[in-house]
Parts: sequence; C-alpha cells; structure tokens
Amino acid sequence: MSFKQNRFSLAILFLGFLACVSCRADVDVIVEVEPSGAGEVRVNVLLDDLAADGLLEFDNGFDTSVADLQLSGWEVTPTKEIDEGKIISASKRFGNPDQFSEVMEELSASDGIFRDFSLVRNKSFGRVEYLLNGTVDGSRGLNSFSDSSLENTLGPLSEFAGGNDFQIDDLGVNLFVDLPGDIKGGADTVDFELTESSNAKIPVDLDRSVPVLLELKSVSRSITAQVLRGAAVIAGLIAFLIVLSQVLKFLSGRADRSKSKLKKSLAVKSSTEKASSGKSLMRTDGKKNTESGTLQEELPDSEIEKQAQVTEPFEVIVLDGMGVLYQEKDNLENLLVPFVRQKGSSLPDEEILKKAKILTQGRSSVEDFWKSVGLDEPAYDLNDGYLSTLQLSPGVVKYMLDLAERGIKVGCLTNDVASWADTLRTKHSLESLIEIWVISGSIGLRKPSFGAFEALRRKANIDPSKVLLIDDEVEVLNQAREFGFTTNWYTESGSVDTSNGHTIFPGFPITS
Repeated sequence: MSFKQNRFSLAILFLGFLACVSCRADVDVIVEVEPSGAGEVRVNVLLDDLAADGLLEFDNGFDTSVADLQLSGWEVTPTKEIDEGKIISASKRFGNPDQFSEVMEELSASDGIFRDFSLVRNKSFGRVEYLLNGTVDGSRGLNSFSDSSLENTLGPLSEFAGGNDFQIDDLGVNLFVDLPGDIKGGADTVDFELTESSNAKIPVDLDRSVPVLLELKSVSRSITAQVLRGAAVIAGLIAFLIVLSQVLKFLSGRADRSKSKLKKSLAVKSSTEKASSGKSLMRTDGKKNTESGTLQEELPDSEIEKQAQVTEPFEVIVLDGMGVLYQEKDNLENLLVPFVRQKGSSLPDEEILKKAKILTQGRSSVEDFWKSVGLDEPAYDLNDGYLSTLQLSPGVVKYMLDLAERGIKVGCLTNDVASWADTLRTKHSLESLIEIWVISGSIGLRKPSFGAFEALRRKANIDPSKVLLIDDEVEVLNQAREFGFTTNWYTESGSVDTSNGHTIFPGFPITS
C-alpha cells in the first residue's frame, strides 16, 4: 500500500465531522523518540459527540480507512469515549531514523502539513545528540489533509467543508515531539512551548500563508559512561601517584647512600659500594627492586583483564525458519502445494499458494484453509501429514547448543502458521534452545516487511546492531540490513558476486 492510500485513509477520519454543523475536532500528532533512535508516531483525533456520530455514519468510509491503515502497518485504536468526547488513535512504530522519515511521509506526503521530516542521531562517548527537522505548513488549510484521490472524489476539502458551514476554527491541530534529554530549538525554528512532560508542542496555524521550519535538538548523557570516565581519571591519578612515590623513594635512597659513601675511607669505597648495591637489590620482604620500583606480578592480572574485555559481537542470533532452521527452502511452493495436490485438490498451484500466504499472515484458520483448497479430511490428520515432511537442518542443534554455552540468545523469525510452528517446536524439542520466537501468523506480517523486523526488535528488546540475522533469501536480508541488523546469507552454492554484500554462511558445522 502506497503512502497516498494511507493519506486517503487518514483523510477519511476528518470527513465525518466536516459533514456536520457546529462540530469540533482536535488533531494531535505525537512523535516519541526513544534513546536507541526507534520510536512511534501517533495520531489522536478528538471529536465531540456530533462529529463522532457523523464520522461513523459517513458512507462506511471509516471502516474502509481503518482496514487500509491496518494493512499498511498502522495500529488503530477503536473509538473511545472520554470526558471531552470521543477519541480515535492510529500509531506506527519506526525502528530507526530513516524509517521515521518514511512514516511521516505516509502521514503527510510532499504537500501536506508535516513534510520533509528527518531525524539524526549522533553518538559519542557518554553523549547522544538528536536533531529533528521538518517543515510545518498550514497554508493549504483543510486541503492539507487531502490528496489527489480524495479531491477527485469529493473536490477540495475546503469547498466540501464550506458547503456544510464548517469553520476553520472548529479544527485544532498540534504537533508534539518527545526527544531524549532536554529539548531546545534551532536559531530559525518555529516557536514552540514545552508541556509539563517536557514535550515540545507546536500549534499548527491553518490560516498561515507561508510554511515554517522546525528544528529541535536534544542531548542525552549516559551516567554510566560519565562514571566510567571519572573512574578512569581517578585510576590514572592513583597510578601516577604510585609511580611518583616509587620515584621519590628511589631518589631518597640514592641520596642517603651518597652521604654514607662520603664518610667512608677511600680504601674500602669500592667494596662498600658493591655491598650497598647488592643490598639494594633485595628488600626485607623478599621482593626484588629495580630502578623503576618494586617489580609487581601484574601479568596474570593483565591477562585476566584482557580476557574480561573479550565479548561476543552479538547478543542475539536469529535464524530463519524454512530454509535455515528447517531443511526445506520455499516450503509453501515446494512442500505444501505438492502435498495439497497429492491429497486431491483441483485448484491451480498459484491459487493454493495465495491462500497459503494468507494463512501465514493469520488471516484465516487452518481448518478453513484445508476446506478452501477442497480437502475434507480432518484438519489434524492433514496437519500431521504436512508437518512430517519438515526436518531440522543438519548441525543446527549443535550450533544452538554452542551459542547457549557462550551466553548468546537464539531467536527464530519465520513466515509460518502459528499453530504449525508450535507443533514443530514441541516435536523437535526446541523450547529450551530458541528463546525468541516471531511468527508471521501471530503478528499478521510476513518478511520482508519492516513490521516483521520491528516485531523482532521489540520481542528481543535489544538494539538491532547487537543482532545477527541468518536467512536464505537475499531480499529479506536486504530489508533486514536497512533496519539495522547484521546479516548472513545461508547458502551452499551462492557466490560473493550474488550476495549483495551479505556475509555468506555456507551451513552449520557438522561434527563426526
């Protein structure tokens, strides 16, 4: 679904109250940025009772708009009553700053109220800077909520609203931005105010004739990093004082020995100096001295410290289901379709495959799927027959056990039916080996959609840079890399020339 269709769906949210007389609506667009650079864009539409009734009765457009938004990855909260009226919410997550720009473009596009929005996150030791830029443009008035599709259907929203005695003052629009740390504005930015929760609030003037620029900055400092830096400074100072004390001790000893030498006769000067030198090489505590001070046995401690600094590059390694965790690649085409055909279905292969993909999105039940492809056997018999054809890849169990011993979590991101994945998990005793499961049938999204990767990020609760994803589809890996994951291409015959820059993973080690 394109962003234009998304805008059409969002515009539908306003038509109900535009069709009413003496109604009121307030639109809040909330941008919440998390320390990692991920976050959420949320749209809250607050309607008075008259506007809400009009929205729900407007030619069934509301139901269509909700369905369109959900298919494009937006989460829509049904109409909820509060003291001020009724509120409708739509929200969408973004996994990194680039995705933030895409979500804002879906919301407003190139000629809307909020355009050319970008988010930059710069990280240095103990300090992360955030910079949010964009253009706020209310010069088109109500038409800012429209697009070419909607205008071809109803004409400009401003004319539609005017014909229904709608006044521009009946619509309030605000942008709220929440960045980690204290928010400050750039030199040329539009005026904004800070709310009690330290969010920047930017009112949108739908009567303003020219666009205005928005530039918000914030800085987040890591207390842990500052403590470590302070500790390093203190440790350095202590080390300096220790060395200094050893040097002073050495110099003091030399001065005392020089005075002693002057008092002795020239005849025994040489032997005295040798004896003194010999004694200086031994301390009463049995430790040997040198001119740089006492020789400490630091090597074992140094080696221990060095070993402690060696950490695994990844905290989570995620395996694809079909083609990596299980041997069969493209299981729907290569296993399920032939299985359905063997059982007597007369549907074309492409029709069976289409229904199977809908099934893996959780949009139909297993029982309905078997019936829809023309099979009347009990569902559990058909399930067992199909799932028995799926076997684990050689060496994968040993690989996962090795990862567990090294303290690395294992996950699985797979396009599969939720109940089938659960059956296979139990059948192959994977519960204790794989901690993180993200199944398309449970989340309603198939790879390589960004929504599937966002579901994985949220499930793993970890920065994508700490995740290695192993998959047998280059298209999936391309999207995963854009999301921020490190990628390995699982292939026995693929070459570097066709890897598109992904590291080749030829298979799991097999031990005899």
